[in-house]
Amino acid sequence: MIAPRKKLWSTPKEVVKALIEWVPLKQNDVIYDVGCGDAKVLLEWAENVSASGQLGPVRFIGTEIDENRAKEAEENIKCAFEAGRLNPSIVSVEIHCKNALETGNLFYDATVVFLYLIPR
Repeated sequence: MIAPRKKLWSTPKEVVKALIEWVPLKQNDVIYDVGCGDAKVLLEWAENVSASGQLGPVRFIGTEIDENRAKEAEENIKCAFEAGRLNPSIVSVEIHCKNALETGNLFYDATVVFLYLIPR
C-alpha cells in the first residue's frame, strides 16, 4: 500500500503551486498523478495549461484506489470542462480507479509522474 486509507490527505496548495512552477510541460506530455484523490492537483495543473493556451495537447491522468474518491474526481473534471475552465482542444483529463501498484503498463507513456508523499 502506498498510503494509508484511514485519513484522506490533500496536497497542500503551496506544493501544487511549486509543482506547476518547477515542472515545465511540453506539447504531448502525459502527466500521471498517483493517488489523485479528488483530482485537485490534476485540475489545477490542467487549468493552468488551458489558461496559457500555449501548449497542447497535454494529457493528465490520475489513478485512485478508492472508488468514491475516483467518482468525486470524475465529477470535478466534468464540472471543470462544463464551466469552461478546461479547454478540450488543449488538455484531456481522465481517472483510473485502480491500485497504483497493480496497474500493469498504465504508466508506459508517462513523461511526468507526480506522487505526494505524506508524513508518517
